[in-house]
Amino acid sequence: WIVLGNRRFTTFFLYIVFYPFIILVYTIPKLAFKNWSFAIVLSPALFALVTTFRASFIQLTVFIVSITCIFITANYIYLYTAMFAIGSLLVLHLYTNLKKSYGSTFFSKLSKRIIELKVNLSSDSSFILATCKPKNASENGDPNEYQGNLLILYCLHWGFEFAADKVRQVIKGRKMDFYFVISWLWTVVFTSVVYAFEYFALFKIDPGSFSLPDKLTNPTFFSFLGFSFGKLTPSSVSAIAPSSLLATLLCYSELFCSLLIVIILVFTILMAARERYKEEIESILGELGQIVVLLQNSFRNLFNLALAEAEVLLLEKNAQIVNKLRSIRGMPELPPPNHDTDIAPPK
Repeated sequence: WIVLGNRRFTTFFLYIVFYPFIILVYTIPKLAFKNWSFAIVLSPALFALVTTFRASFIQLTVFIVSITCIFITANYIYLYTAMFAIGSLLVLHLYTNLKKSYGSTFFSKLSKRIIELKVNLSSDSSFILATCKPKNASENGDPNEYQGNLLILYCLHWGFEFAADKVRQVIKGRKMDFYFVISWLWTVVFTSVVYAFEYFALFKIDPGSFSLPDKLTNPTFFSFLGFSFGKLTPSSVSAIAPSSLLATLLCYSELFCSLLIVIILVFTILMAARERYKEEIESILGELGQIVVLLQNSFRNLFNLALAEAEVLLLEKNAQIVNKLRSIRGMPELPPPNHDTDIAPPK
């Protein structure tokens, strides 16, 4: 407080208090808008995190508690319980990845919502007619009487056209492949880490379960992490070898998981899931294009104006908004309207 002073300290204190709200309302939307392509690509993962937050929180808690027990205790009951817990989490993770191409996805749910919105916009009691139709407009069509409603419709049209452009660029850029590769690499890393904890816990229960090289007298978790990566790849970098029945069964189970990971890569990620996500994104793009056409027709039906004429008319009092929206899409700014030009009155 002494260093910052009253005014800066108050601002700093309020920033700390409302930081979660700032993150949700300002920081995350700002980052998503600047990195819109990655935001679209990572939207399935973010959607899954939000919709399954409670289950994800429980799984993360179980994982943290289990590995903590493995590190700090030597009681075989606690160690076996921790091994079973993290093993169950790995099985659940692999099962979720295997059925990724068959369950309902974020893009399929989004496509249904967009279709419902299109139907509502095209109905007689739609949002367009209820919100944007000029009210009490005079017969000569004074622009001042319906500029507010026209601006609402223009912003709606810009928003859907902007979304369609971004989705189209994502399809051309093939950034969805990046999401699939990252998710597959996470499966590889998670499997290796889980088995490293399994091996380390088994070694703490029975040191004779593994034969160690002469130089490795006191193996740590990282020693078994290298052993786990070697079994998953497979390679012979690590000199650790199983010497008990349970250790051998664990090694065979990791080799089986490596086969599942290859199946996840080839079939689920590179073939089925990839094609399904592509079809769903193209469906979303098609629905957005139809909504854009629907809104363009609404300019003519409700206001007797083409889109270009609506922009010229809106420049009269909303030039800053119109040109800002155009600049976001990389379009040149429009000059001030020529008052000598005749604009058709609204219906």
